[in-house]
Parts: sequence; structure tokens; C-alpha cells
Amino acid sequence: MEHRRKGLEAFATPGPNGVSLSFTIPLGGCTPREMVPSMYNGICLDLQKTLVGIGRASIYKNVGNKVQVSLNVSRPHTVHQMMKLVGKCFRYCYKVEIPLCLYPMKAEIMERIREIMNTTDTSICVKIEGKVEAFICGKKEACLNARMKMFLVIEEAFGRVTEVRSASVPIKEVIEHGGRIFYRSRINSDECLVSHSGLHLSFKEPEKIVERLVLDSQKVTHLLLYKGAEIEDILSETQSYITTREISEDYTEMILRGFDLYEVRRARNKINLLYNAVMKMVVENMRYPSYDDVLVLQTRDVGCFMIIGEKETLLKIVEENGGYVEAEMDIEAETVEFLCGKKNGKITRIMRDVCCGIVIHKKQGSPRIHMVINGCSGAFQKAMQMIEDEFPEELTFYIDEKHHKRIIGYGGKNIQKIMKKHGVYIKFMNERERRRSAYRDNVVIKTPRKNVGNLISMKNDVMELIGCFKGDARILETAVSIHDFYDLGYPIYRLLYNEAVVKGSEVHASYYLKSEGHGVGAGPHLTFKLRNSNIWFIKTTEMLPLEKISTMHWLKGIERMSVFSWLFGHGYNSLFNTEREEKIKGKIHLVEASLLPKK
Repeated sequence: MEHRRKGLEAFATPGPNGVSLSFTIPLGGCTPREMVPSMYNGICLDLQKTLVGIGRASIYKNVGNKVQVSLNVSRPHTVHQMMKLVGKCFRYCYKVEIPLCLYPMKAEIMERIREIMNTTDTSICVKIEGKVEAFICGKKEACLNARMKMFLVIEEAFGRVTEVRSASVPIKEVIEHGGRIFYRSRINSDECLVSHSGLHLSFKEPEKIVERLVLDSQKVTHLLLYKGAEIEDILSETQSYITTREISEDYTEMILRGFDLYEVRRARNKINLLYNAVMKMVVENMRYPSYDDVLVLQTRDVGCFMIIGEKETLLKIVEENGGYVEAEMDIEAETVEFLCGKKNGKITRIMRDVCCGIVIHKKQGSPRIHMVINGCSGAFQKAMQMIEDEFPEELTFYIDEKHHKRIIGYGGKNIQKIMKKHGVYIKFMNERERRRSAYRDNVVIKTPRKNVGNLISMKNDVMELIGCFKGDARILETAVSIHDFYDLGYPIYRLLYNEAVVKGSEVHASYYLKSEGHGVGAGPHLTFKLRNSNIWFIKTTEMLPLEKISTMHWLKGIERMSVFSWLFGHGYNSLFNTEREEKIKGKIHLVEASLLPKK
């Protein structure tokens, strides 16, 4: 076995001669190209202010709407302190669709957008191409505030009563009472916009279910920077909220709150999957420290690099750079026995077969188990693949309790035969066990990831024992916009942060039509008129012989409205030609020139 060299402990204390940090800032795939210079210049400004007197930065644009940043700090800084510098310069882009039927109020809406830009310190670009969309760009908190104000403008245009609440509001109750709800964010926030047609909505905030996770602070920072959108979707779907609290430089407590034990634990499990995919790794060699979605640290006193990122990316780095590698992954306590086997038999076999070191230990202050893997790059890659193959995968389904004994058989003979055939573990739960474990179903089957294909076969064999075979039926799911979801009232849905996923039969595209007393069929539809307007509209998925509202209704007279800065991506100057923007542009160009090296 290879002799152990400098590893993760080398980065536990601040280097006396300074530290460097390299990372990418993804500007988002939906960001209009006209907005990229403004976001890039904002990053330059923030880094200049942040590094005054302590270091310098190198910044350049990368392909695919990404910015590559390298920070060099001359004073002693811990990894935790360096990670705090990272979040201050990130930029975000949020998209809000403006319903086509609001074209009679476009002048008022554009004026309100101008006000939102000024009050939230964001840049907003309106794009008209098939639909009308507002792109909000800037720092995260500013963008979230502007996004909420945009929804407020839209809801008021429809003449609905609006109120902003700072409380955990159960969304299903709001929808059942004909209301609509738009969340600012569910991460360290519970602010939301509730709108309704005039009926007073009074909800008593229900008792909350709370789950707590104690996680590595550096990995949490990586998760919130690069996986924030996925976490928002998880929280929206499960009606849960997250509050983060820093316990120490090493650990952060993540508190999950919600209204249903099953949903809160489902959120916890999904977030755990994202978190467990993030690793810390130390490598001796790294020729090009510019990989996507990773944080690369190097101290001047240690001749190696510490990288924080997802396993898939880290394995790619190891393959391309080679050399000695040491990596640490977190494992939940309940997973350790399944992963390691009896008396660590699986881990011992991996160490013997690939000639690497694997240490399993528990750190003070953390309830999780830590696994450290070290060795040459080839052995490390093989060990990681073998360990990944042993992680558990599970499938749940429901069988009436009256059938459990018959399936298990006398002395467990029936079920043991099926378990041996498929290499899958099965557990039957009564109602009390199911509730305590927060499962919706009462049968759980588990197997190592390398054997995941046998889960469905195992389920089918178990169901056949009671003459209740059910194939793996797939439910059709379609993503629709937030306003389509609220307008057309789909009964079965999953509500995400920026859209809804409706289940069931095929969902057709929706249209806004001018109503002329024409009747509509049995399909989903909504008849309404705007605030201070006599025009009636129909929103429907049917094709009716009525005037269809399109982007052409928005484009009429557009040349007289200076707020429209970008239409179809050509023919207009990028960004808004306001006095405020021109002043900012002048400052930004100077900063950019001072920060970037001459070519």
C-alpha cells in the first residue's frame, strides 16, 4: 500500500503565507447574452471591493455563460473564510413570464419594471419571442426581491387582492380556497405573496415538523452556490423550508420545517442525496484548475490542491491529472453497515483488491460517519467505483397487511427464496412502523446500486404471490407555467419553484382568446377581464374561432416605449439606455480595465 502523504489535514489551519482559490460562476443558461457584460462587470466590482488590502483577483469570461475567477489572498485565511468570500460575488438570473393577455397594460407594466430595477438594484431585460419574459439579473437577494415584485405587478394587473406574508403558508389550503401563492424563496426565508379574488383567506399556521442535519460547512456552501435551484424545487414539491445556522467553522446545522412528516423526510432524503454527491479531495497534480462547479484551494506552504465538488467531476480531475489522491466522503450512520458489510468485510475486500487505503471514522461535532480513501489515481478510481456500487438503492410499494404472512411463508421460506433469487432485502411494516419511518408505502426493498435493476423484478415476484401483478406503469407528466397551473386548475400536480408538473392525461398548449360570448367546451378554461378594462378574455386549451392573443399585440407601438431594450435579440442596444445605467457602465469599464491583465 502506498505511503500516506499530505492530505486533507494540511488545509485544516490557515497558511501563514496566503492562499489562492479558483472557481467558476455560472451565469445561467437562460441569461440573455446582452445581460452577460453587466453581470460580469458587477462581479469585477464586488471582487475589487472585497479584496482591498488583502489580495487580488484574476477574472475572465469562459464559454457557456461562465466566469472563471482566481483569488490570491496574501494574509492567513482559513478555508472557511475563503468560502465566505466566494458567495459575495456570485450573480444570478431569474425568469418571470408575463401573460400575453396583459398587453393592454404594457405601458404601465413597463413603468413598474423600471421602478423595480431602481428599488432593487437589479437589471431587468424583457424579451418578446413567442412569449413575453422578464429576465432579472443581479445579486441573489436583490433578484429574489425583484421577482416577488414582478409577481405582485402581474397579480394586481388581473385585479386580484394581494398580500405579502412572512409565515409558512400551506399551499394546498390556499389553492383549495381559490387563492394563489408565490414564494420568494424557501431557503432562509418564509416570505410569500398570496393573491385571491377578494375573499378573505385566513389560515392558522399549522404545527411544524422539524428535522435537523449537521453538515460540513464547506460542502453546504458549495451546495447552496451550485445546487440552489434544485434545492428550491425539492422544498417547493415537499412544502418544506430550510434554515441554516453556522455552529462552527467546520459545521452548519440545516433545519428543515414542514407540515407533513413524510414530506419533510422526503425533502431531507433528497437533500442528503445532493449533499452526499459532494466530496473533498486533495490531489498532488492539477494542470488546469478551471473545472465547472468546483472550488479549488491551494496554500503557498502545501504543494497540493484541495478540491470541493461533485464526485463525477472529481473523478474526471483525477483521470486527467493523475498522481496521489486523498478524498473524504460523508456517510449517514444508518447506511454504514449496508455499505461496509459485516465487520467491514466489503471495505476490506476493496482495499485488498485495488491496493488503496480506506479509513472509516467519526469526527467530533458531526453525527455522520466519514470515509477517507487514499492511494494512487488508478487505485483511487477503482476503489470509488466499487464503493459506489455498494451504496443502497430502494423501492417502496403497498401491500395490504392481511397478505404479509402469506408472502413471508412458514418460517420465512417463501420470501427468503425470492430474496436469494434477486439479491434484494425486503421489509414489511405494520401501520405503526410505517408512520414512524415516514413511508407512504408499507413494503421496502433494498439492494446495492450495482444490483438496482433487480428491484422491479423483485417487486413483481412479490405481487405475483398474492395474484396482484402490476407492471411498472408510467404516469404521464407535463411541465406547465405557474400561471397556466393556477388558471386552468389541474387537479394532480407537483409544484416546483418556477413551474408546475401536472400528472394524468396529455396536457395541451394553452391560449388567450378575446371573448365574444362564445361558449367553451368541457376542457380546462378560465374567463376573466383585467383591472380597469372592459375586454373579456378566455384562457383555454381548445382551438376556438376567436382572436388569438400573440406577441404581435405586444409589439404594436413598441418603438415608442424605451423600456423595451431587447426584442428578438437584434435591432436594439443591449440593456436599458437610462442615465443610471450609463453612469454605472462608465465606472464598470474602468474597474474591468484595472482588474484584468493586458493581452
